[in-house]
Amino acid sequence: MTLILPQTVLVFALKGEMRDVFRKVEVKSHHSLSKRKHLYQVIWQEIPFYLLQTGIGPASVQQTLDALLPDMNISQIVNAGTCGSLREDVFPRDLVVPEQVISQWDKTIQKSTNISSDIQTVNTCITVGNSENTHEFRSHLIRQFKADIVDMEAWVVLNWAGKHGFPAYVLKCVSDRVGPQSQSDVKQHMSACSKQLAKALL
Repeated sequence: MTLILPQTVLVFALKGEMRDVFRKVEVKSHHSLSKRKHLYQVIWQEIPFYLLQTGIGPASVQQTLDALLPDMNISQIVNAGTCGSLREDVFPRDLVVPEQVISQWDKTIQKSTNISSDIQTVNTCITVGNSENTHEFRSHLIRQFKADIVDMEAWVVLNWAGKHGFPAYVLKCVSDRVGPQSQSDVKQHMSACSKQLAKALL
C-alpha cells in the first residue's frame, strides 16, 4: 500500500519517525525553516512529494504549516508519526488509524480521509499541547476524552488541511504506552516504528 501521490505533503514531527522513509527517497532540495523545521522536496519511484518536519507540539506544527509556500500545488496532506497508547489492547509498534481526532483546546472534531487498508482502526486520537508521563495523565485522557491514542500534531494538521481544502490522512505507529515508562518505551520502539511507517507509506 502507498499513501503517497505526486505533490503529497508528508507531515511529521521528528526525523527519527521518518528515518526509513528518508532511506528510500532521493532528496532533491532542502529548505530549513528553523533548527527543527525543515521542508524536503523528494522523489520516490518517480513520484515527487514533500517531507515536512515540524518539530513537536501544536504551536510548532501550526507555524510550520503556515510557512508553506502558496505555489507548492499540494495534492494532499498525510500526517504520519508516533503516538502513545491509552488502551490495553493497542501495543507499541502497532500501526493505527484514528476515525476522529480531538484536541484539548478546541471542541471541533476533525475527521481524516479514510485509508483503505487492513491497518487497525481506533476511534479517537487526542492531540495535546503538553504530554505528561504519569498514570494520572493517562487516566485523565481516558476519562475526560475517551481517547484511544494521544499525539501532539494530528488535530492541527487536519484543521489546517480542512481550512485550505486539502484531503488529509492520519497514520500513527504506537511508540509507547502512556505512563511513567513512556520515555524508555519510545527509545526502545522508535526504530521499529520508523520501519512500520515507511512500509505503510511507501
